[in-house]
Amino acid sequence: MHVGRLLAASSLLATPAAAADYAILVAGSNGYDNYRHQADVCHAYQILTKGGVPADNIITMMYDDIAHSRENRKFKGKIYNKATARGETPVDVYAGVKIDYKGKSVNPSTFLKVLTGNSTGLGELGSGRVLQSGPQDNLFINFVDHGAPGLIAFPDGELHSKQLIRALKKMHSEGKYKQMAFYLEACDSGSMFKKLPKGLNIYATTASNAKESSWATYCAPKHDLVGGKHTGTCLADLYSANWMENADGKDLTQETLQQQYTTVKQETIKGEEGGSHVMQFGDLSIATQDASAFQGKGDVGPMSERGAAADSGIVDSRDVALVNRFSAYMSASEEERSAAAAALVAEVTAREEADSRFRRIAAAAGAPEAFTAAPAFDTSESEDCHIDAVAETRRLCGWTDYSLKYAGTIGSLCDRRSTGEVLRAVRSVCPAK
Repeated sequence: MHVGRLLAASSLLATPAAAADYAILVAGSNGYDNYRHQADVCHAYQILTKGGVPADNIITMMYDDIAHSRENRKFKGKIYNKATARGETPVDVYAGVKIDYKGKSVNPSTFLKVLTGNSTGLGELGSGRVLQSGPQDNLFINFVDHGAPGLIAFPDGELHSKQLIRALKKMHSEGKYKQMAFYLEACDSGSMFKKLPKGLNIYATTASNAKESSWATYCAPKHDLVGGKHTGTCLADLYSANWMENADGKDLTQETLQQQYTTVKQETIKGEEGGSHVMQFGDLSIATQDASAFQGKGDVGPMSERGAAADSGIVDSRDVALVNRFSAYMSASEEERSAAAAALVAEVTAREEADSRFRRIAAAAGAPEAFTAAPAFDTSESEDCHIDAVAETRRLCGWTDYSLKYAGTIGSLCDRRSTGEVLRAVRSVCPAK
C-alpha cells in the first residue's frame, strides 16, 4: 500500500469513537407504598429515550411489582408519575420501558457490578448488561429510593457512601466515562457525596441535605388522582418530579444543568409546608453544560405540561405509608373499614416500636444522646462500624421505610463506641429469633 494511504488509514483507526450518552436508572425499593420510586424511574426513561438516548445505552433496575400489583387494580399494567384530573389524558410512563434487572436482582451487588462493568453472574439475574461506556462518553445516573445518613437502601440491603465512592473511583480510573451527572433521590441523600473526591469529573445533585427527609408529592388523600381516580399512594417524589417536569417538553440544548438545578432547588423548598434542601456536589463546572449532554436533547411531547408538584399534597417520605393507611381508612366502605383500621393501627404500632427499639439500643450502648444526634462519620473506622452494624440491625431487627431513619442513630453510636459495643447493643435489644 502507498505510504500516504497507510498513514491515512492508521489515522482513521486511531480516531476515538464518537461520544455517546449512557444512563443507569435505578428504583431501589418495592411495594405499592413506594409506587413513586418506580414511577420516577419510568418517567426518566421516557425523557431520555424521547430525547434521543438509545435504549441500548440505558440500563434500568426496578423491582417491577407495581404495574401489575393487586393494589393497582384501577390501572392494571400502567404506572403514572403525575396527577391528572377527570377528563385529562394521563401518560403511562411504564409503557415501553425495558427493564434489565427485576425483583431480588435489584440489590447493591448488582448495582455495583453494573457500574463497574463486571458481568459475572448477572446473566442469571437479568439481562446481564453492564455499563459499556468509555472515556469519551457522558454518563447519567438516576437513583431513586429511601435513604439514611451514609446510605441508600435496596429491598434486601444497603449501599453505603464509602462503597459507592469506591466504585466511582474505580470507574474513573478505568475510563468508564468522560463526565458523569448523578441525580440522587433519597432521604439524607446529601450524606452520600460529602466525601466525594475532587478530580473524578462527577457532578451530583441530591434531593436533600445530609440530615433531612426528602418529600413525596401527588399524594393521597386528595392529590393522588389519575384521570380523576384515586390511586391510594404518592405518584412521585418532589425533587424528581421537579427536575423531570422541568425537562419535559423542553429543548434541553437550551438549558444548563445549573439552570435546572436552580429551578429544582427553588421548587423543592416550601418552607413551613415541607420540602427539602436540594444540594450539589463534585465538579460544579460540569453544571455549566447543557442538560442535553446527559439527559437527551428534550422532546415536546405529551409530558410537556408542567404539573404543580410542590403544591400537590407533599408528604415527608418517611410518612407515606402512614398517610396511605389513614387515607385508606377514611375512604373505606363499611365492609372494608375493619381491615383498614387494623392496617392503620399496625402501622402506628410499628412506628412506636421502632422509636422505642432504637432509643433502647442507644441506651444499651451507653450513649443515649446518640438517639437524636446526627452521625459525623469522621473516621474510616466509624464508617466500617456503620456498615457492619446496619447489616446486623437489618438481620435481627429488620428495617422499614420509617425505621431506616434510625440508621443515623447507629451511625452516631459508631462515632462514640467500638464496633463490638454497637453490635452487642443491637443484639441485646433485637435478640436472634
